[in-house]
This record gives sequence, C-alpha cells and structure tokens, in this order.
Amino acid sequence: RGEAARFEGSAKTAKGNPRFWDVRVSPILDADGKVESILSVSRDITAVKLAETQQALIRDELSHRIKNLITLVQAIANQTLRDDDSMSVAKPAFLARLATLSTAQDLLTHQTEARTSLQTIVNATVAQNAPGRVVASGPHVDVSARSAMALALTLHELQTNAVKYGALSTDSGVVR
Repeated sequence: RGEAARFEGSAKTAKGNPRFWDVRVSPILDADGKVESILSVSRDITAVKLAETQQALIRDELSHRIKNLITLVQAIANQTLRDDDSMSVAKPAFLARLATLSTAQDLLTHQTEARTSLQTIVNATVAQNAPGRVVASGPHVDVSARSAMALALTLHELQTNAVKYGALSTDSGVVR
C-alpha cells in the first residue's frame, strides 16, 4: 500500500538461533510514486523480551507471596482473637505474632534461595527473646519458605507457652 509499517515477531537467525525482532518496513518509491522496493530494518530485541518475561514471572511470584502473607495474617488474627480476650491481652499477642512473621519474612528475603536452615529460624524467632535460656541443637536441616513461616510461628507459640506456663516462667528455667 506504499505505507511504512512496524511489527515485532520471532524468527531464527541464519544459524538457527531463535530471536525476537523489532522490524520496520518502509517503501522506497520510484519517480512515479509507486513502490519500487522496500527497506526493512530489523533490530534484535531478544534481551528485552527475555527481561519482560522475567519481570512477569517476578510480578506473579510477588503477587502470590503477598496473597499468602495476607492469608497468614488473617489466620493469625483469627487465632489471636478467637478466645474473646480483652484488647489489652489480644493486642500484644497479635503484635508479637506479627513480629515473628516479619522476622521469618526477613530471613527469607535476605536468602539467595527460597530456603533457610532450621537453626536460623530458631535463632531468629526464639533464642533471641530468651538468650541463653533456649538451647537448640541437632543436625543441619534446610526448610522451604512455606515451612519456615509455619515453623517460626509454631516456635513463637511454643515459646509463649513456655514463658506463661513452662520452663521460661521461672528465672532459672531452660528449654532444650
């Protein structure tokens, strides 16, 4: 039609390597204004397309993790408020559970992989709140992000019970 056009598409190189291209096609007109030939300029945008794909994956993973965290916060709120305790009792318990969740999330955010060690979780969520009174030992165990969150919250609950009713309710008590 004698008009310039632009499109993106995928095609293999002469060596057979798949690439994404940004292609501009412009007509070259003769003296009478008719299309004599075309000029096609193709720019390799493979790196851009790969980055866009990576960003979409990261965006989807972030959305998934945020939804999981919101669900977890809802569960924590339901667990904390289910006994009709007064706000003076429920509020500190809820905030302590959120702080534990935040600590576990920080551990996972600073890891290069979506895994961490059980010892790291224990040290970050329990031992720091009762230094020298919680002693953890055992083999090295790696846990997934999902398990790390659940373990951190479980350990927090166990520590809370130990402070209220168990070994940590006295000055000399120790949990091993």
